[in-house]
Amino acid sequence: MLEVCLLGTGGMMPLPYRWLTSLMVRYNGKSILIDCGEGTQIAMKEKGWSPKPIDVICFTHFHADHISGLPGMLLTMGNAERTEPLTVIGPKGLTRTVNALRVIAPELPFEIRCIEFEENEQTLCFDGLRIEAFRVNHNVVCYGYSLSIDRAGKFQLDKAEALGIERRYWNKLQKGETLELDGKIYTPDMVMGEARNGLKVTYCTDTRPTEGIVKHAAGSDLFICEGMYGEPEKKDKAKEHKHMTFLEAADMAKRAQVKKMWLTHYSPSLVHPEEFMGGVRKIFPDSFDEVSIDESLLNLTKSLELEEVKNDETKVKLADLESKKLELQEKVKDFEYSNQEFNRQIENLNAEITEIGITETSYNLIRKRNRLMEKADLFEKHLSELMAQLSDIKIKISFKYLYFYYSNYFL
Repeated sequence: MLEVCLLGTGGMMPLPYRWLTSLMVRYNGKSILIDCGEGTQIAMKEKGWSPKPIDVICFTHFHADHISGLPGMLLTMGNAERTEPLTVIGPKGLTRTVNALRVIAPELPFEIRCIEFEENEQTLCFDGLRIEAFRVNHNVVCYGYSLSIDRAGKFQLDKAEALGIERRYWNKLQKGETLELDGKIYTPDMVMGEARNGLKVTYCTDTRPTEGIVKHAAGSDLFICEGMYGEPEKKDKAKEHKHMTFLEAADMAKRAQVKKMWLTHYSPSLVHPEEFMGGVRKIFPDSFDEVSIDESLLNLTKSLELEEVKNDETKVKLADLESKKLELQEKVKDFEYSNQEFNRQIENLNAEITEIGITETSYNLIRKRNRLMEKADLFEKHLSELMAQLSDIKIKISFKYLYFYYSNYFL
Protein backbone atom coordinates (compact mmCIF):
# COMPACT_ATOMS: atom_id res chain seq x y z
CA MET A 1 0.00 0.00 0.00
CA LEU A 2 1.17 3.53 -0.84
CA GLU A 3 0.38 6.16 1.83
CA VAL A 4 0.52 9.83 0.81
CA CYS A 5 0.22 12.78 3.21
CA LEU A 6 0.49 16.49 2.44
CA LEU A 7 2.14 17.74 5.63
CA GLY A 8 2.28 21.34 4.47
CA THR A 9 0.34 23.21 1.77
CA GLY A 10 1.51 26.78 2.28
CA GLY A 11 3.89 28.91 0.24
CA MET A 12 6.19 31.75 1.36
CA MET A 13 5.27 31.87 5.07
CA PRO A 14 3.68 29.49 7.61
CA LEU A 15 0.22 30.25 8.94
CA PRO A 16 -1.52 29.00 12.11
CA TYR A 17 -3.70 26.65 10.05
CA ARG A 18 -1.26 25.89 7.21
CA TRP A 19 2.36 24.73 7.44
CA LEU A 20 4.90 25.23 4.68
CA THR A 21 5.43 22.87 1.79
CA SER A 22 6.08 19.20 2.52
CA LEU A 23 4.89 15.80 1.33
CA MET A 24 5.53 12.40 2.92
CA VAL A 25 5.09 9.05 1.21
CA ARG A 26 5.30 5.64 2.88
CA TYR A 27 5.59 2.36 1.03
CA ASN A 28 6.55 -1.14 2.11
CA GLY A 29 8.24 0.08 5.30
CA LYS A 30 10.09 2.89 3.50
CA SER A 31 9.49 6.63 3.97
CA ILE A 32 10.24 9.44 1.52
CA LEU A 33 9.91 13.15 2.27
CA ILE A 34 9.65 15.78 -0.47
CA ASP A 35 10.60 19.26 0.75
CA CYS A 36 10.79 20.22 4.40
CA GLY A 37 9.37 23.66 5.13
CA GLU A 38 8.68 25.15 8.55
CA GLY A 39 6.14 23.18 10.54
CA THR A 40 6.83 19.84 8.84
CA GLN A 41 7.62 18.16 12.16
CA ILE A 42 4.45 19.51 13.77
CA ALA A 43 2.28 18.20 10.93
CA MET A 44 4.09 14.86 11.09
CA LYS A 45 3.42 14.65 14.82
CA GLU A 46 -0.27 15.48 14.29
CA LYS A 47 -0.45 12.71 11.69
CA GLY A 48 1.20 10.24 14.07
CA TRP A 49 4.12 9.52 11.76
CA SER A 50 7.77 9.49 12.82
CA PRO A 51 10.75 11.21 11.14
CA LYS A 52 13.20 8.56 12.34
CA PRO A 53 12.60 6.00 9.56
CA ILE A 54 12.77 8.52 6.68
CA ASP A 55 15.02 6.94 4.04
CA VAL A 56 15.15 9.69 1.42
CA ILE A 57 14.53 13.44 1.44
CA CYS A 58 13.93 15.03 -1.99
CA PHE A 59 14.18 18.79 -2.48
CA THR A 60 12.49 20.57 -5.37
CA HIS A 61 14.64 23.71 -4.94
CA PHE A 62 16.39 25.74 -2.25
CA HIS A 63 13.94 28.52 -1.40
CA ALA A 64 13.48 28.84 2.36
CA ASP A 65 9.82 27.78 2.41
CA HIS A 66 10.89 24.38 1.05
CA ILE A 67 14.03 23.63 3.04
CA SER A 68 14.13 25.68 6.25
CA GLY A 69 12.70 22.84 8.35
CA LEU A 70 15.65 20.55 7.58
CA PRO A 71 18.03 21.36 10.52
CA GLY A 72 15.35 20.65 13.12
CA MET A 73 14.31 17.48 11.30
CA LEU A 74 17.91 16.21 11.30
CA LEU A 75 18.30 16.95 15.02
CA THR A 76 15.07 15.09 15.81
CA MET A 77 16.31 12.08 13.83
CA GLY A 78 19.58 12.18 15.76
CA ASN A 79 17.81 12.46 19.12
CA ALA A 80 15.78 9.39 18.16
CA GLU A 81 19.13 7.50 18.00
CA ARG A 82 19.02 6.98 14.27
CA THR A 83 22.27 5.51 12.92
CA GLU A 84 21.29 4.49 9.37
CA PRO A 85 22.57 6.76 6.56
CA LEU A 86 20.13 9.32 5.16
CA THR A 87 19.95 9.98 1.40
CA VAL A 88 19.18 13.53 0.31
CA ILE A 89 18.57 14.33 -3.36
CA GLY A 90 18.01 17.60 -5.19
CA PRO A 91 19.35 20.15 -7.71
CA LYS A 92 22.99 21.04 -8.15
CA GLY A 93 24.29 22.88 -5.08
CA LEU A 94 22.53 20.48 -2.68
CA THR A 95 25.67 19.50 -0.76
CA ARG A 96 26.67 23.12 -0.18
CA THR A 97 23.15 24.07 0.95
CA VAL A 98 22.77 21.10 3.33
CA ASN A 99 26.21 21.73 4.86
CA ALA A 100 25.33 25.41 5.38
CA LEU A 101 22.13 24.47 7.21
CA ARG A 102 24.04 21.95 9.31
CA VAL A 103 25.95 24.73 11.01
CA ILE A 104 23.19 24.58 13.63
CA ALA A 105 23.03 20.76 13.50
CA PRO A 106 26.74 19.84 13.31
CA GLU A 107 26.86 16.55 15.21
CA LEU A 108 24.64 13.77 13.97
CA PRO A 109 24.92 10.01 14.67
CA PHE A 110 24.22 9.16 11.03
CA GLU A 111 25.77 9.88 7.65
CA ILE A 112 24.09 12.15 5.09
CA ARG A 113 24.60 11.13 1.47
CA CYS A 114 23.81 13.87 -1.06
CA ILE A 115 22.89 13.12 -4.67
CA GLU A 116 22.86 16.16 -6.98
CA PHE A 117 21.06 16.16 -10.31
CA GLU A 118 23.25 16.80 -13.33
CA GLU A 119 20.58 16.42 -16.01
CA ASN A 120 17.14 17.87 -16.69
CA GLU A 121 15.68 14.40 -16.17
CA GLN A 122 17.08 11.77 -13.83
CA THR A 123 15.80 8.47 -12.42
CA LEU A 124 16.74 6.80 -9.12
CA CYS A 125 15.44 3.57 -7.58
CA PHE A 126 15.02 2.81 -3.86
CA ASP A 127 13.78 -0.64 -2.82
CA GLY A 128 11.06 -1.03 -5.42
CA LEU A 129 10.16 2.68 -5.58
CA ARG A 130 11.21 4.53 -8.72
CA ILE A 131 11.88 8.27 -8.36
CA GLU A 132 11.88 10.31 -11.56
CA ALA A 133 13.07 13.91 -11.24
CA PHE A 134 12.30 16.40 -14.01
CA ARG A 135 13.16 20.07 -14.48
CA VAL A 136 10.33 22.61 -14.20
CA ASN A 137 10.12 26.34 -14.92
CA HIS A 138 10.77 28.50 -11.82
CA ASN A 139 12.99 31.54 -11.25
CA VAL A 140 15.66 29.22 -9.76
CA VAL A 141 16.61 25.65 -10.68
CA CYS A 142 13.64 23.55 -9.62
CA TYR A 143 12.54 19.94 -10.10
CA GLY A 144 9.29 18.00 -9.95
CA TYR A 145 9.07 14.34 -8.94
CA SER A 146 7.17 11.26 -10.02
CA LEU A 147 7.14 8.35 -7.58
CA SER A 148 6.23 5.04 -9.21
CA ILE A 149 5.70 1.51 -7.94
CA ASP A 150 5.96 -0.97 -10.78
CA ARG A 151 4.01 -4.25 -10.70
CA ALA A 152 5.37 -7.35 -12.33
CA GLY A 153 3.16 -9.54 -14.48
CA LYS A 154 1.40 -12.63 -13.20
CA PHE A 155 3.35 -15.86 -12.79
CA GLN A 156 2.62 -18.16 -15.75
CA LEU A 157 2.23 -21.63 -14.28
CA ASP A 158 1.99 -23.34 -17.67
CA LYS A 159 5.27 -21.78 -18.83
CA ALA A 160 7.12 -22.90 -15.68
CA GLU A 161 5.81 -26.45 -16.04
CA ALA A 162 6.64 -26.55 -19.76
CA LEU A 163 10.21 -25.54 -18.93
CA GLY A 164 10.39 -28.31 -16.32
CA ILE A 165 11.17 -25.92 -13.45
CA GLU A 166 10.46 -27.46 -10.05
CA ARG A 167 7.93 -25.74 -7.77
CA ARG A 168 10.53 -24.93 -5.11
CA TYR A 169 12.20 -22.46 -7.53
CA TRP A 170 9.06 -20.62 -8.61
CA ASN A 171 9.09 -18.11 -5.76
CA LYS A 172 12.63 -16.99 -6.62
CA LEU A 173 11.67 -16.34 -10.22
CA GLN A 174 8.59 -14.41 -9.05
CA LYS A 175 10.88 -12.20 -6.97
CA GLY A 176 12.98 -11.37 -10.03
CA GLU A 177 15.90 -13.70 -9.42
CA THR A 178 17.77 -15.45 -12.25
CA LEU A 179 18.40 -19.17 -11.73
CA GLU A 180 20.97 -21.62 -13.09
CA LEU A 181 19.73 -25.22 -12.91
CA ASP A 182 21.52 -28.17 -14.45
CA GLY A 183 23.61 -25.86 -16.61
CA LYS A 184 20.57 -23.93 -17.91
CA ILE A 185 19.78 -20.27 -17.19
CA TYR A 186 16.21 -19.31 -16.28
CA THR A 187 15.19 -15.64 -16.11
CA PRO A 188 11.96 -14.16 -14.66
CA ASP A 189 10.70 -13.02 -18.07
CA MET A 190 10.55 -16.69 -19.13
CA VAL A 191 7.73 -17.39 -16.65
CA MET A 192 6.13 -13.99 -16.00
CA GLY A 193 3.34 -12.31 -17.95
CA GLU A 194 3.23 -8.70 -19.11
CA ALA A 195 3.79 -6.01 -16.48
CA ARG A 196 0.61 -4.83 -14.77
CA ASN A 197 -0.39 -1.26 -13.92
CA GLY A 198 1.37 -0.02 -10.80
CA LEU A 199 0.92 3.19 -8.79
CA LYS A 200 2.18 6.63 -9.68
CA VAL A 201 2.20 9.93 -7.79
CA THR A 202 3.51 13.12 -9.42
CA TYR A 203 4.45 16.20 -7.37
CA CYS A 204 5.38 19.61 -8.70
CA THR A 205 5.45 23.04 -7.13
CA ASP A 206 6.87 26.51 -7.83
CA THR A 207 6.60 26.44 -11.59
CA ARG A 208 4.78 27.70 -14.64
CA PRO A 209 2.83 25.11 -16.66
CA THR A 210 5.14 23.13 -18.96
CA GLU A 211 4.76 20.29 -21.43
CA GLY A 212 7.42 18.43 -19.45
CA ILE A 213 5.12 18.32 -16.42
CA VAL A 214 2.24 17.02 -18.56
CA LYS A 215 4.52 14.33 -19.98
CA HIS A 216 5.86 13.15 -16.61
CA ALA A 217 2.46 13.34 -14.89
CA ALA A 218 0.72 11.38 -17.66
CA GLY A 219 -1.50 8.64 -16.26
CA SER A 220 -0.67 9.41 -12.62
CA ASP A 221 -3.02 8.04 -9.99
CA LEU A 222 -2.48 11.27 -8.04
CA PHE A 223 -1.17 14.60 -9.35
CA ILE A 224 -0.13 17.04 -6.60
CA CYS A 225 0.31 20.42 -8.19
CA GLU A 226 0.94 23.94 -7.00
CA GLY A 227 -1.93 26.39 -7.00
CA MET A 228 -0.40 29.61 -5.77
CA TYR A 229 -3.36 31.74 -6.85
CA GLY A 230 -7.02 30.84 -6.90
CA GLU A 231 -8.13 34.09 -8.53
CA PRO A 232 -8.05 33.84 -12.36
CA GLU A 233 -7.23 37.56 -12.58
CA LYS A 234 -3.87 36.90 -10.90
CA LYS A 235 -2.55 35.00 -13.90
CA ASP A 236 -0.18 37.86 -14.83
CA LYS A 237 1.21 37.84 -11.29
CA ALA A 238 1.66 34.08 -11.54
CA LYS A 239 3.62 34.52 -14.77
CA GLU A 240 5.80 37.21 -13.19
CA HIS A 241 6.77 35.07 -10.19
CA LYS A 242 6.85 31.76 -12.09
CA HIS A 243 3.89 30.21 -10.33
CA MET A 244 0.46 28.90 -11.38
CA THR A 245 -3.23 29.58 -10.94
CA PHE A 246 -5.76 26.90 -10.01
CA LEU A 247 -7.16 26.87 -13.53
CA GLU A 248 -3.74 26.36 -15.12
CA ALA A 249 -3.10 23.40 -12.81
CA ALA A 250 -6.50 21.91 -13.72
CA ASP A 251 -5.73 22.25 -17.43
CA MET A 252 -2.47 20.30 -16.98
CA ALA A 253 -4.27 17.60 -14.97
CA LYS A 254 -6.81 17.24 -17.77
CA ARG A 255 -4.18 17.02 -20.50
CA ALA A 256 -2.07 14.55 -18.49
CA GLN A 257 -5.18 12.38 -17.97
CA VAL A 258 -4.43 11.86 -14.29
CA LYS A 259 -6.98 10.23 -11.98
CA LYS A 260 -7.01 12.81 -9.18
CA MET A 261 -5.43 16.20 -8.47
CA TRP A 262 -4.55 17.77 -5.11
CA LEU A 263 -3.71 21.46 -5.08
CA THR A 264 -0.97 22.77 -2.79
CA HIS A 265 1.48 25.66 -2.17
CA TYR A 266 -1.15 28.36 -1.63
CA SER A 267 -0.34 32.05 -1.35
CA PRO A 268 -0.66 33.39 2.24
CA SER A 269 -3.35 35.75 0.89
CA LEU A 270 -5.44 32.76 -0.24
CA VAL A 271 -7.43 32.15 2.93
CA HIS A 272 -10.29 30.13 1.44
CA PRO A 273 -9.08 28.11 -1.57
CA GLU A 274 -12.37 26.20 -1.63
CA GLU A 275 -14.10 29.31 -2.97
CA PHE A 276 -12.34 28.89 -6.33
CA MET A 277 -12.80 25.12 -6.77
CA GLY A 278 -15.98 25.43 -8.84
CA GLY A 279 -14.10 26.69 -11.89
CA VAL A 280 -11.36 24.12 -11.34
CA ARG A 281 -13.80 21.20 -11.31
CA LYS A 282 -15.41 22.37 -14.54
CA ILE A 283 -12.05 21.68 -16.18
CA PHE A 284 -10.99 18.68 -14.10
CA PRO A 285 -13.75 17.26 -11.85
CA ASP A 286 -11.55 15.11 -9.58
CA SER A 287 -9.75 18.09 -8.04
CA PHE A 288 -9.29 18.73 -4.32
CA ASP A 289 -8.10 21.65 -2.22
CA GLU A 290 -6.88 21.38 1.39
CA VAL A 291 -10.42 21.76 2.80
CA SER A 292 -12.02 19.13 0.57
CA ILE A 293 -9.16 16.71 1.28
CA ASP A 294 -9.78 17.10 5.03
CA GLU A 295 -13.54 16.71 4.54
CA SER A 296 -13.00 13.56 2.46
CA LEU A 297 -10.81 12.07 5.17
CA LEU A 298 -13.36 13.02 7.84
CA ASN A 299 -16.22 11.48 5.85
CA LEU A 300 -14.14 8.35 5.29
CA THR A 301 -13.42 8.12 9.04
CA LYS A 302 -17.13 8.50 9.83
CA SER A 303 -18.01 5.87 7.23
CA LEU A 304 -15.50 3.47 8.76
CA GLU A 305 -16.94 4.11 12.24
CA LEU A 306 -20.49 3.46 10.98
CA GLU A 307 -19.34 0.27 9.28
CA GLU A 308 -17.74 -0.88 12.54
CA VAL A 309 -21.04 -0.28 14.38
CA LYS A 310 -22.93 -2.21 11.66
CA ASN A 311 -20.40 -5.02 11.88
CA ASP A 312 -20.86 -5.22 15.66
CA GLU A 313 -24.65 -5.33 15.24
CA THR A 314 -24.26 -8.00 12.57
CA LYS A 315 -22.07 -10.07 14.90
CA VAL A 316 -24.77 -9.92 17.61
CA LYS A 317 -27.49 -10.91 15.13
CA LEU A 318 -25.35 -13.75 13.82
CA ALA A 319 -24.76 -15.03 17.36
CA ASP A 320 -28.53 -14.89 18.04
CA LEU A 321 -29.33 -16.71 14.80
CA GLU A 322 -26.69 -19.34 15.54
CA SER A 323 -28.29 -19.90 18.97
CA LYS A 324 -31.75 -20.28 17.44
CA LYS A 325 -30.35 -22.63 14.86
CA LEU A 326 -28.88 -24.87 17.57
CA GLU A 327 -32.19 -24.88 19.47
CA LEU A 328 -34.10 -25.87 16.35
CA GLN A 329 -31.57 -28.56 15.53
CA GLU A 330 -32.16 -30.08 18.99
CA LYS A 331 -35.95 -29.97 18.46
CA VAL A 332 -35.55 -31.59 15.06
CA LYS A 333 -33.49 -34.39 16.65
CA ASP A 334 -36.20 -34.93 19.31
CA PHE A 335 -38.96 -35.05 16.69
CA GLU A 336 -36.96 -37.35 14.46
CA TYR A 337 -36.50 -39.70 17.41
CA SER A 338 -40.23 -39.53 18.28
CA ASN A 339 -41.12 -40.15 14.65
CA GLN A 340 -38.91 -43.21 14.58
CA GLU A 341 -40.62 -44.47 17.75
CA PHE A 342 -44.07 -44.05 16.19
CA ASN A 343 -42.95 -45.82 13.06
CA ARG A 344 -41.67 -48.71 15.19
CA GLN A 345 -44.99 -48.90 17.08
CA ILE A 346 -46.95 -48.95 13.81
CA GLU A 347 -44.69 -51.70 12.45
CA ASN A 348 -45.14 -53.71 15.69
CA LEU A 349 -48.92 -53.25 15.51
CA ASN A 350 -49.01 -54.38 11.88
CA ALA A 351 -46.89 -57.38 12.83
CA GLU A 352 -49.26 -58.14 15.73
CA ILE A 353 -52.27 -57.99 13.42
CA THR A 354 -50.56 -60.25 10.91
CA GLU A 355 -49.53 -62.72 13.63
CA ILE A 356 -53.03 -63.02 15.04
CA GLY A 357 -54.10 -63.74 11.52
CA ILE A 358 -57.25 -61.75 11.71
CA THR A 359 -58.83 -61.33 8.32
CA GLU A 360 -61.14 -58.61 9.50
CA THR A 361 -59.12 -56.80 12.13
CA SER A 362 -60.82 -55.78 15.29
CA TYR A 363 -62.21 -52.29 15.63
CA ASN A 364 -59.88 -51.50 18.56
CA LEU A 365 -56.72 -52.53 16.72
CA ILE A 366 -57.72 -50.56 13.63
CA ARG A 367 -58.55 -47.50 15.76
CA LYS A 368 -55.22 -47.80 17.64
CA ARG A 369 -53.29 -48.08 14.40
CA ASN A 370 -55.12 -45.11 12.86
CA ARG A 371 -54.41 -42.93 15.92
CA LEU A 372 -50.74 -43.79 15.71
CA MET A 373 -50.67 -43.02 12.00
CA GLU A 374 -52.43 -39.66 12.57
CA LYS A 375 -49.85 -38.77 15.22
CA ALA A 376 -47.10 -39.83 12.87
CA ASP A 377 -48.58 -37.55 10.16
CA LEU A 378 -48.71 -34.64 12.62
CA PHE A 379 -45.09 -35.23 13.60
CA GLU A 380 -44.12 -35.38 9.93
CA LYS A 381 -45.90 -32.05 9.34
CA HIS A 382 -44.31 -30.45 12.43
CA LEU A 383 -40.92 -31.77 11.40
CA SER A 384 -41.33 -30.25 7.92
CA GLU A 385 -42.20 -26.89 9.47
CA LEU A 386 -39.14 -27.03 11.72
CA MET A 387 -36.90 -27.96 8.80
CA ALA A 388 -38.30 -24.99 6.83
CA GLN A 389 -37.56 -22.65 9.76
CA LEU A 390 -34.05 -24.10 10.06
CA SER A 391 -33.45 -23.62 6.34
CA ASP A 392 -34.65 -19.99 6.57
CA ILE A 393 -32.27 -19.32 9.47
CA LYS A 394 -29.38 -20.89 7.57
CA ILE A 395 -30.11 -18.60 4.60
CA LYS A 396 -30.22 -15.54 6.90
CA ILE A 397 -26.92 -16.57 8.49
CA SER A 398 -25.34 -17.04 5.06
CA PHE A 399 -26.43 -13.54 3.95
CA LYS A 400 -25.22 -12.01 7.22
CA TYR A 401 -21.82 -13.67 6.83
CA LEU A 402 -21.69 -12.56 3.19
CA TYR A 403 -22.45 -8.93 4.16
CA PHE A 404 -19.96 -9.07 7.02
CA TYR A 405 -17.24 -10.48 4.74
CA TYR A 406 -17.70 -7.90 1.96
CA SER A 407 -17.98 -5.01 4.42
CA ASN A 408 -14.62 -5.93 5.91
CA TYR A 409 -13.08 -6.81 2.54
CA PHE A 410 -13.77 -3.41 0.97
CA LEU A 411 -12.65 -1.55 4.11
